[in-house]
Amino acid sequence: MVHQITSYLIEGIIHLNHSMTLDGRLWLCGLERDVSLFLTGEIPDHLKGQSFRVRPPLSAEFVEAPDEIRNELLTTQVGALLEVSISHPSGTPCHDLDTSDNNELEFHLRWHGQNGPVAIHISGVILERANSQDHDTSEVDEMGVYAGTEFIDRVYESVTNDEFTTPEIPSDLFQSTNESREFLLSFPTPNEKGTFPPDAGLIRYPLIHDITGADRTTDGFFKFLDEISSGQHDVFLADLLDPPLRLPPSNVMSDDEISIKIAEVLARIAKHGVAVSVCDHFGPRDLYDMFCSQYLPETRIHPQLIEFEYIFYIDTFESCPMCQASLEVG
Repeated sequence: MVHQITSYLIEGIIHLNHSMTLDGRLWLCGLERDVSLFLTGEIPDHLKGQSFRVRPPLSAEFVEAPDEIRNELLTTQVGALLEVSISHPSGTPCHDLDTSDNNELEFHLRWHGQNGPVAIHISGVILERANSQDHDTSEVDEMGVYAGTEFIDRVYESVTNDEFTTPEIPSDLFQSTNESREFLLSFPTPNEKGTFPPDAGLIRYPLIHDITGADRTTDGFFKFLDEISSGQHDVFLADLLDPPLRLPPSNVMSDDEISIKIAEVLARIAKHGVAVSVCDHFGPRDLYDMFCSQYLPETRIHPQLIEFEYIFYIDTFESCPMCQASLEVG
C-alpha cells in the first residue's frame, strides 16, 4: 500500500545539495514530531543544488493524519528516492523557481522507505527558496549510527535521582514482536516510455524478517547501546536479506536497469535501518558496483537497529579516491 500523505502535509523543507541525495524535513498534521528525510536516488539536473520550502495552497484544509500514518511512519525516513519533481500542469519541468507562478506548479515526491512506498502530490504548491544549511539536526556518531531521538528522549526523560526507571513506551515506537513478521517490498519498474507510473507497475517481493523483538525496557535499551559499541552481535548486511538479492554484473545491465536495481537495494536495506549517502563523484553505476563488491558483502550491522529506530549510514566518501584526495589536500 502506498502511503499518500499529501492531505496531512503542513510544510516541508527539501535539500537537493548532492546529485543522488535528498534530505529534509516534513511537518504533518497530527504528528508531534517532524519527519526527517534522508533518501538516495537520482536528482533531476535542473533541481540539483536547490533547497526550497514546500507548502500546500492557501485554500487547502489540513487533515489530521490517521492512526495508520501516526503509528507506522517512522520519524526518520531512509530508503530509495523514486521521484522528486516540480513541473507545470502540462508536465514540463520548472527550471526557474524564482520566476514561476506557484499557483501553476505541481510538486511530486515519492520514496520507498522502512514503511513501504510514500507519496506526496501537491497542485498549486507554494514554494520558496530555503537556506541550504537549514538541515535536520540529527546526530551521527563516529560509527555512522544515528540514534532515533524519539526513543532516546523518552529514555532520558525517565531518569530521576540518578536511577533508571522503565518509561511508558507506546507500541508504535516498535514494529516487531517475538514472532516472525512478513513485509511486502515494492519498487517501481519503468513502462515502455521509460517513465515510472505513479502506483502501477510495482514488482513485489515478500520478505520474512525473523528477528526476536527488542527488549522494551530502559535497561534493554542501554544493553543495546553496549552491543552497538562492542559490535559482538553484528551480522553481515547481506545475510539479513531474505530472499537474497540477485545482482547481475553491471556490464550486462543498461542504465535504467541499474537504477531499478539500486532502488530495490535501497528499499531492502532500509528495512534494516541502513541509509546510503552518495558523494557527487559517484554515479548510479559506480554506486551499484560498490553495493556488489563492498557494501553488501562486507558491511556489518546490529540486526535490531530498526527496532530502536537507529540508522546506520554508509557513505561513499570513504570509498571515493577523489573525496579522499581532497581531504588530504585540505
